[in-house]
Amino acid sequence: FMISKMEDFEYKDLRYGDWCSNLDGWKSGEPYYTATLFVYFHLRNIIRAAEKLGVSCKYVSFCDQLKKNLYLKLYHKGSGIFGDGSQFSCAMAILLKIVEKQEADRLLEHMIDDIETSGYRLTGGILGVKYTIEVLMMYDRPDILWKALHRKDYPGYLHMIEGKNTLPEFW
Repeated sequence: FMISKMEDFEYKDLRYGDWCSNLDGWKSGEPYYTATLFVYFHLRNIIRAAEKLGVSCKYVSFCDQLKKNLYLKLYHKGSGIFGDGSQFSCAMAILLKIVEKQEADRLLEHMIDDIETSGYRLTGGILGVKYTIEVLMMYDRPDILWKALHRKDYPGYLHMIEGKNTLPEFW
């Protein structure tokens, strides 16, 4: 279904983006390529499942082209930034291996610098923060994550759980 909604390897449903990101000035639907990244994410999983089951998958070629398109449209070689340079964008480019190892290392540095200069504030939304955490752990950076998770002010995990009995939408 989602592939049928794509035009030029971009999913055009822009309603949500990285929902409830606490980036200054965030608007619903930003970044605009969030849905396209998730189409790629799910296609990769479908292809992996097919490989493990020993069956062919009709999405391999489309997925390869989608990855290439994401790289060409969103990776800025000069600055070493992916998309808008947000923590979410960097994390997804690294996790989905849209960029090469050397480029991923550069994105990781940018992401960590952004976390540190914001006072260890994770700026991803409901969708994106999970992948920021995964990338930090994948690159053995629990020190950064520990400081971010122990923030008592907004946005922080301690702020989110102290005195609450449900997960707030705007964490």
